[in-house]
Amino acid sequence: MHGQEPDLQVLFERRLAERFDAAGVAGTAEVISVDGMHISGEADEVAELTVRFSGPGFDTFDADCERSTRDPAWEVGDRFAVVVDPVDLTCAIRS
Repeated sequence: MHGQEPDLQVLFERRLAERFDAAGVAGTAEVISVDGMHISGEADEVAELTVRFSGPGFDTFDADCERSTRDPAWEVGDRFAVVVDPVDLTCAIRS
């Protein structure tokens, strides 16, 4: 094979971004429980959260997710912006 092989993670993230640009709906995620903390593979501490996603064009749903810890710590009721593909409820945190 000639040249460098593409970074599969970069390609995946690019395709996901294109998908959200084409079909994504802005929404809100609200923390409904803080389920614990652990060290991720990169040695970063992450919070294990259950969040409720809501927005126009899709039914409200709950899902587990991990977010980097922060100061102040995550609490029930905290909210953050997300984008959701209403077809299959794939979602991502908006930056």
